[in-house]
Amino acid sequence: MMIKEKPAISVVIPTYNSSSFFRETINAALNQVDINVEILVVDDCSDDRQNLIDLINSLNDPRIRLILNKKKTNAANCRNVGIKAAKNDIVALLDADDQWHPCKLSMQIKQLSANSIVSCESVVFNRKIPAKFKIHSSIREVRKIETEMFSSVLPKLFLQTSTLLFRKSEIGQSPFDATLERHQDFQFILRCSVRGLRAIILDATLNAYFHRPGVIKTKNWRIDDSEKFLRKYLTQLPVAQRQNFAVSNLMVNAIYSGVILQWLKICWRNGLINRMFFYKVISIIFHRLKYKFNNA
Repeated sequence: MMIKEKPAISVVIPTYNSSSFFRETINAALNQVDINVEILVVDDCSDDRQNLIDLINSLNDPRIRLILNKKKTNAANCRNVGIKAAKNDIVALLDADDQWHPCKLSMQIKQLSANSIVSCESVVFNRKIPAKFKIHSSIREVRKIETEMFSSVLPKLFLQTSTLLFRKSEIGQSPFDATLERHQDFQFILRCSVRGLRAIILDATLNAYFHRPGVIKTKNWRIDDSEKFLRKYLTQLPVAQRQNFAVSNLMVNAIYSGVILQWLKICWRNGLINRMFFYKVISIIFHRLKYKFNNA
């Protein structure tokens, strides 16, 4: 009886000052069931680089490859570096503070076919709320990815980098725009759509997104970076879809960062403000208040 060879997948993890919480993340990648994993950790000149090196050395696992950038860039460039260096054609992305269910990759690879990317659902967790994964068997296929991503202020489709599995032969060696400081996940998905790839979504919560309170301020969030993405990648979309992006993805961050007036100016400059715009603003505010009340 022949033993079936396990699928080989390269996991790319960009890091920057992540050593204090990185052990759980890399263990989540190492502990994937029925997968031969190669893990590429790309460090972007972290202040705690030596701590990261010590942590990886302590794991003593030949499946891990550490790549040290010589100068500071950003997460998009780190992902490109990792994808280029990957030995396998099939690649998964993992952020340095996220976690996976042990069956995440084995479930996803079963659905990966030609001209597709495979994603899954995510759950938010923090130090007080542990990650709760849920396994379901249903899947759905999305052919017009950008339409569903920006279909409403509460979109039906949300693809975060740590949920994605794809073939690098189908998306290219440098799929991320390294000139962008923000919204690289949206840009990557739009690139996939332009290249004719469809999205296969597993109705299973296999990724846990780590939320740190105040993270927007600590990362020095700049709304100009978001306008750059809006002008560079979304001008071809209808006004309604661009409004959905501006309201659902930028408004709350603008409030937390104290740049709500700048946000309104950007929306005005880009022709987004009309009666429907304010209806969408009210809808998001109501939704956030309802969420806080239900989770109080």
